[in-house]
Amino acid sequence: MWWRTWWSRVRVGAEHGSIASNRERFRDFDFGGYIWDYDFVVFDAEFTGLRPRVDEIVSLAAVRVQSKRVIIDESFHSYLRTDKTSFGEGTLVHKITPELVQIAPEPNDVLPRFVDFCGGSVLVGHFPSLDFSFLDRACRKCLGGIIMNPCLDCMELARTHLRHQKRQGDPKRPRVTSLNLSELSAAFTLPQFPTHDAFGDALQTACLFIYLVDGLLKYGLHTLKDFSKTGHQR
Repeated sequence: MWWRTWWSRVRVGAEHGSIASNRERFRDFDFGGYIWDYDFVVFDAEFTGLRPRVDEIVSLAAVRVQSKRVIIDESFHSYLRTDKTSFGEGTLVHKITPELVQIAPEPNDVLPRFVDFCGGSVLVGHFPSLDFSFLDRACRKCLGGIIMNPCLDCMELARTHLRHQKRQGDPKRPRVTSLNLSELSAAFTLPQFPTHDAFGDALQTACLFIYLVDGLLKYGLHTLKDFSKTGHQR
């Protein structure tokens, strides 16, 4: 499992106020509460390519989850402007073209709003280490630091859930050949949303997250600390 150092950050210029406020929120964060007593923000991003050092975020989306419910009215979605003129194979995946983001807001505008939207929530992603490799770089460049919200990896939660089902001999354990978001959602008969779309993938991950948390509660995981032991990314 890839672990992200909690307090590691590189400052580039002055630290933005949203980053300073975010850091203070999590200075003494308590992981000991019951899992559904926390608020969650489930997020996803699309990129010009898969090389964090040279590629950039072109779409960023998130939805809020509270008390086992996806709060659609509290969502975040924005394209991000980039100076890149070609997205290579990225365009074939997410269908976002350079022309589409020419009039999008600048990252300097989008990222502070995203940080503020996340607030004091626990983040959730599906293999979020990839998203953070881009998000951290962008935040360091634009905001002078990274966000400190703890994050759970839905892919790792799914791996743990399937492992528990196998140990218990659960006849309802689905057959899966990968931990791909779409395949897992189909295997667990969850609603299907558009793939390779930041907002659609955020909704898909949110539904999978709620399903997995309720499933893992039956196997003795109750606190955020319990869930962090298997799916903690921050």
